[in-house]
Amino acid sequence: MLVPTAIVAVAAGVVIVVAGGSSNSSGGGEITTLPSPNDLPPQIVTIVSHVPVALGTVTRAELSHALAQSAAQKGLDSSPAPGSSKYDKTAESALEELLNSIWIQGEAAELGIDATAGEIAAKRAKAKREAFKNEGQYRKFLAENHYTEADVRERVKDQILTTKMTKRIEGEGQPNRQAKQEALSNFVKHYTTKWRARTVCMPRYAIEQCRNGPAQREASTGH
Repeated sequence: MLVPTAIVAVAAGVVIVVAGGSSNSSGGGEITTLPSPNDLPPQIVTIVSHVPVALGTVTRAELSHALAQSAAQKGLDSSPAPGSSKYDKTAESALEELLNSIWIQGEAAELGIDATAGEIAAKRAKAKREAFKNEGQYRKFLAENHYTEADVRERVKDQILTTKMTKRIEGEGQPNRQAKQEALSNFVKHYTTKWRARTVCMPRYAIEQCRNGPAQREASTGH
């Protein structure tokens, strides 16, 4: 997979990819110029360029929703309070998942790859049938993990896009399995570097995926 940090939920012995993502995946003009981290509006946690504004802008409310999901996936009864020992790690996981989704959708758009409404509906229905015995079990899963139907569709879309991109990369004239793996590895390196450069985060939340995150600071200081 292009994004190894995708969260995986297991229900009834069936694995369903539920990598986190922003539910606002369309609308607005494309972001072309990023502000400095300190100039981000108070309600904005992250901005990613070269994607539609609605997709590339992560608000505090969206992070709070993703944080509740991340906390549930970690087995916590509720979202940890800011300043607590568990908050930073949970918030980092939540923002990482949101950025993964934005990057996947942005890269797919640049490659001319899409997931149709029909494809999303069919894959969602199949996963639901295989993972849950009845509607009540499915609804319980959503409630316990703080997922909405829109969240599920977004995650299914990300999975479809990731699969299509992987097939495209591995199938472009690669003669054998090793060549396919090398092509995919090279793509992932370029993909990560490119999208990291297009991502700016509020300093309080700057993680490794942000161009102002830890990796950049270490590189700039020579550590």
